[in-house]
Order: sequence, then structure tokens, then C-alpha cells
Amino acid sequence: MPLSAGTKLYKAELSSEPRLFIEAYGLYTYPDAVVVCGDIERTDAKTETITNPLLIIEVLSPTTAAYDRSKKFDRYRSLESFCEYILILQDRPFIEHYRKNESDEWLIRFIYGFEAIVSFDSFEFELPLHSIYEYVEWDEN
Repeated sequence: MPLSAGTKLYKAELSSEPRLFIEAYGLYTYPDAVVVCGDIERTDAKTETITNPLLIIEVLSPTTAAYDRSKKFDRYRSLESFCEYILILQDRPFIEHYRKNESDEWLIRFIYGFEAIVSFDSFEFELPLHSIYEYVEWDEN
């Protein structure tokens, strides 16, 4: 599904690792990817650190999965603009898609299989899992 005519997406001029500041915790963190709609808010004019992510994406590894699902997600939820969280598994085509509804409750969808499609709720966009995993070299086991 294409982006709607009224949606403005801006790409930040960031390094290869976007950096977020979570004010409630005084914490800087480096998610794998971030989407901001509208103007990018920064900690100050000269920094690459953004404070208003709409969507945060993390690729899970065996060493970070528990932290990304729990404490890190809890901290991200303190960001007012944050409303979608995508966790991508490395070893199979499987995505955990968390989204905040109108009542500020977080709902989860599990999306799996190469033919499945992840639909982002905070902006009109769909992405098939086969394109996310296109360049993954799978272990034969």
C-alpha cells in the first residue's frame, strides 16, 4: 500500500546507527532503525540524537532478545511519539509487531512466513517478509 498523500516522511541525516534519547530514563540507545513522521526533534540543533520516533525496529539476536522485548521496550514506551515496535527474528521469517491503540494499550501481532506482509499502522505502508529477509543466508539446519 503506498503512503497516503497527506503523510510526510522525512529521512534524518543520521549516521549508520540512529541514536535516540529517552528523557524519562536519561538514556541514549541505538535501535536498528527508526521512522519519524513530520519534523525531526533533536536533543539540540547540532546533534544526531532524535527524540520523537514513531516506529522503532530492532533485529533480535540471541544476546539481545530478552532485553529488547522487556526493559528496552518498557523504556521506549515512555516516548510520547512512539506507537509501533517491530522485532525481527534472525533465524526464521517471523516478526513481532507491537502497536499502541487509541486507548494507549499495546497490542501484538505475530507475522510469519515469507509470503506474509507486515502492515504499518502509524503510516500507510506494507512490506512483505520475503523482502525483509531477501539477503539472509539461512543455516541449513
